[in-house]
Amino acid sequence: MINLTPHAISVGALTVAPSGRMLRLVEADSAVGETAGIPVIRRIYSLPDLATVAPVAPDTIYLVSAIALPYCAGRADIFAPDTGSGAIRDAAGRITGTTRLIAAPEVRS
Repeated sequence: MINLTPHAISVGALTVAPSGRMLRLVEADSAVGETAGIPVIRRIYSLPDLATVAPVAPDTIYLVSAIALPYCAGRADIFAPDTGSGAIRDAAGRITGTTRLIAAPEVRS
């Protein structure tokens, strides 16, 4: 497993350290207008070249953030930690791990 996030990911008894490589979305903001005098923007996300950061390789699994996962649609080798209902939390409510992974979405026509 190659962890493409800046944080260690714990799934059950397994902890995967950051690899030093990161898959980060590129953000761009577009002004939409304002509401009650408050500026409103639309954030536009795009993915850098996925094949460069996470090349398909035999017996290789990549871990990415939940926000990046939808941009990896169609890749059976990319997963994100389930930080929703699968999360393990400490007494203060901080996520300390997860019980499962989420697969990248399928591409359907």
